Amino acid sequence: MTLLPHQRIFLCFFMFAFTLGAMLSRMPDLQRMIGVTESELGLTLIGMSIGALISLTFASPFVARLGARKTAYVTIMGTALCYALVPFMPTAPAVFAVLFVAGLLAGALEINLNVETDRLEAQLGRSIMNRSHGFWSLGFFVTALIGAGVRQAGISMQLHLGVAVAVTLVVAAFVIAGISNAPERADAHADPAPLIAFPTLGLLPFCMLGIAAF
Repeated sequence: MTLLPHQRIFLCFFMFAFTLGAMLSRMPDLQRMIGVTESELGLTLIGMSIGALISLTFASPFVARLGARKTAYVTIMGTALCYALVPFMPTAPAVFAVLFVAGLLAGALEINLNVETDRLEAQLGRSIMNRSHGFWSLGFFVTALIGAGVRQAGISMQLHLGVAVAVTLVVAAFVIAGISNAPERADAHADPAPLIAFPTLGLLPFCMLGIAAF
């Protein structure tokens, strides 16, 4: 089966949401396993948000250096493995640490996939950004349905996330192998990008929405 470049990006969004959603569907089980309250669980999960915000701010040069394919391999497979490790962590601080690493990888993943989507839009001459993120939502929808059935069947969190990461690794090996750097936009900014780019007034409300979600 031959996949077009933008279809590979769609599937990368799907796989990321698929593994993340599998872990999130087992939060009640994780809470019991590490013996924390709801508020303590929230503080544990914020490790992923902290990692993602740091990575979204500073990871762009690393993504550019690695290229689209290597970054996709490292971030998609890396986040999937981190989520699969979560149920084996004995304490909340250990879960926090694993999720922090997952957040660092997830931030780089978002930069990589969104940049490639933007460049492919210019190449195709039509918008695919909404569809790309639609596949992210579809991944969550699918894994939520699976997660509900898996929990109802009494399958352990360890086995559930282990199977999820195994499926992701097999699919990713096929999907990511064909990814190559899309050409930069013809109207791309020629000057070196700053390490930290502050948002314009027009973008600031969107940034606040993203921070609130994290």
